[in-house]
Amino acid sequence: MLDAGTWEYFEVTGASSIKLFDLSADLDLYVSRTGTPAGEQYDCRPYSSGSTEEICSLDPSGTSYIGVKAFEGGSYTLLATADSGSDGGGTALTIG
Repeated sequence: MLDAGTWEYFEVTGASSIKLFDLSADLDLYVSRTGTPAGEQYDCRPYSSGSTEEICSLDPSGTSYIGVKAFEGGSYTLLATADSGSDGGGTALTIG
């Protein structure tokens, strides 16, 4: 559970995508390749009004810095996925 006006941060290495879903309130996903995302400092913010999930592509060869911002207090699920080769399969890690 994230309180309104607060952030929660994660670092992910080796993942090719990150998905924010199961939102119980107005929560947004921010991703940066250079450091902790904030306000206007991010590389991906897939905001869509009324959205129930948000997805960003990541660089699996580096570290991605993930931020979840609560505009309203609520809960969420964060899922990082890593490609596992040419067979199209993947490995998933649920975060938070």
